[in-house]
Amino acid sequence: MPPKNRVKQASCLNCSKAFSEPVNFCPDCGQENHEFRQPLRSILGDVFENLLNIDSRFFKTLSTLILAPGKITKEYNAGLRNSYAPPIRFYLFASLIYFLLYPMVSGSGGHSNEKIIDSFEETLSDTDSITLNLGLQSIKLRSDELIGVSEFSDAQVDSFFVARGLEPTYFSKKLFHQSARLINSNGRSMKQQLMRNISIGMFFLMPVFAGIMALFYRRQKRYFVEHLIYSIHLHTLAFLWMTFLLIFMYFDFLSYGLLVFAGILAYLIISQMKVYGTPFKKVLLKTIGILAVYVICGAIALTVISILSVIFYN
Repeated sequence: MPPKNRVKQASCLNCSKAFSEPVNFCPDCGQENHEFRQPLRSILGDVFENLLNIDSRFFKTLSTLILAPGKITKEYNAGLRNSYAPPIRFYLFASLIYFLLYPMVSGSGGHSNEKIIDSFEETLSDTDSITLNLGLQSIKLRSDELIGVSEFSDAQVDSFFVARGLEPTYFSKKLFHQSARLINSNGRSMKQQLMRNISIGMFFLMPVFAGIMALFYRRQKRYFVEHLIYSIHLHTLAFLWMTFLLIFMYFDFLSYGLLVFAGILAYLIISQMKVYGTPFKKVLLKTIGILAVYVICGAIALTVISILSVIFYN
């Protein structure tokens, strides 16, 4: 449904067909009937209205997702879709809030992430040399060499590798150059780039998790999309809980953070019992297998994301 604040035209801007009454779409060419030349405030309003669409369904979806594990998925798959916000839209909302809050919380001085970076700086300053792992090769550098090598040209990197008996492949040179730059920057800007890439990776892990659920519940002969809806709802809940975790991290309440992760595990078990109608003991055994496979997939994805983040670090 088009946003209410869009300006209707008397004729189609694409095919010039005249309208006898205001319409949302041209009956001839199908183009949406609105004037896109509007004040920036109206355009931004359209964007956020389409993305968030906060109405009564939003609050019902939020409360039901948190307080009644599995209920939304079960009802959504049964056809009661109009009562809740669309799964993807709600997932985007939850992930957007998390990734907006993360740099503000993690960038606050005196808290956990800053302590990690400060510890890294102290370790590096007290170390005479450092070893860079370049896939199947590695190279040892003095601390005072790091600044210089990060600015090497391709020809200089080739000579640097040959002088140390290493093969200057594209991958090893790129990883060498970027690793030196990363260490010199102490990882501050890299952390933000890594988080952006993880947000993309999480989106693609949802169908992977759905595939895992389809494997463990294959005897129920459900459609893949049913497992996908469950996966989207579960990952949305995870982002909501991680947002609370960020708040706890801000105040260094790390023990509460562990309770949040325990809450996600409990939610996974309870929601499976609701959605798939499986007894607790069987769900518990399936959950162990599901988490084992998902952790492996997640570790592979995180490794790939980390390598790509280093290679394309700028």
